Amino acid sequence: MDDFLGSVAQEDVEFSTEVIVTANPGDNYAHLAIYIEKERFIKDADAFSEVKKGGVVVAELAEVTSSNYNTVTKGQLATWLAKYFATGTSNSVYLVTFCDKLANADAFTADDLSAAFAATHQLAYFKSILVCTDDKENELLSSAVVELCKIAAADTLLSSLPLLPSYAGTEDTLYTTVKAAGYDAFFSYKKLDTANGDELYNPALVTLGIALSVINGTGVYAGNAFDFVGNTVMSASGENGEALSVTEQSALKNINMQYWKYVGDTTGQTVAYGAKSINGSHMSALWLVAYCNYMCKVSTANYMAGRGVRVTLDSYNAIIAMMTNVVSSFVIAGILGDFAVTAPAYSDRPAAASDEIIIPNAWQATYQDKLRKVKVTGQLTI
Repeated sequence: MDDFLGSVAQEDVEFSTEVIVTANPGDNYAHLAIYIEKERFIKDADAFSEVKKGGVVVAELAEVTSSNYNTVTKGQLATWLAKYFATGTSNSVYLVTFCDKLANADAFTADDLSAAFAATHQLAYFKSILVCTDDKENELLSSAVVELCKIAAADTLLSSLPLLPSYAGTEDTLYTTVKAAGYDAFFSYKKLDTANGDELYNPALVTLGIALSVINGTGVYAGNAFDFVGNTVMSASGENGEALSVTEQSALKNINMQYWKYVGDTTGQTVAYGAKSINGSHMSALWLVAYCNYMCKVSTANYMAGRGVRVTLDSYNAIIAMMTNVVSSFVIAGILGDFAVTAPAYSDRPAAASDEIIIPNAWQATYQDKLRKVKVTGQLTI
């Protein structure tokens, strides 16, 4: 019987509802942005919206998830994303178009990438790029890759070192080009052969997907391991999934290039081996420090925005306490050890420059993963 009309439920019970929007500072450290051309790898152009800077359109942006990436993308980009989401991560990816489809290398303009990056770099800490040309559709355009490495190197708070694929290991010309240009990046190796039907994907994004698949003891992803986590997404780095020889592994270790090897438990699981960039920076440690620096900046800004707050001894100590609270969560979780506050006393604080007091070594600790310990330091900006 339909007796809702005129009932107690309709007339005498009231609930007030509202939509509450909550800020989630630091969420950008759990996302990836891939810089791409228009058209080449895009199936649904309507999924993208314009990004303007100073009233000028400098990019187009789409956010994709595991449920819609294959309706928005195609080709090599769809393959990259299929592998990334196969890790089980639920973290979305930002796709940023910054130029029309390139006919050849001469058509690439560094200013276009720089403008798109400046308008979108805050959205996602992790960065990659997939730009090819009509005459070399299976090769990343080296000049575009180097430019992204250059831009990211000047944006360490909000940008990781670019995450890049290697299909040739020690003979990889893209790796050599980035290194020769004096920049840094993270490469992960898997031998793939398009001539024999292999679809090109980015093993470094599988590494990231694994790192973004489980929240750690702090309640966030920052600082999760970049290697030695079992998975069934990747096979070993050799041809047709074969294991690399000891000699091949040693050569890759010597150039700080990640590779994949079987666990050996008869399940087909593999682990990545190697968590360092070209120049030897530990990727997980960089990630954790950037996250802590960012959260300290946000906490300090919120505190200093309070009515009547000035830089005094009390406020300085309060800011140090907030910094300690941010970092201590990683100590409690066992990700950091030997934590110590190294910020100077209030009377010895640095002089302000451009309305900011920057303390470059405000804390120090040891980052700890399954294989290694890395000394890290953090910055405090007031």
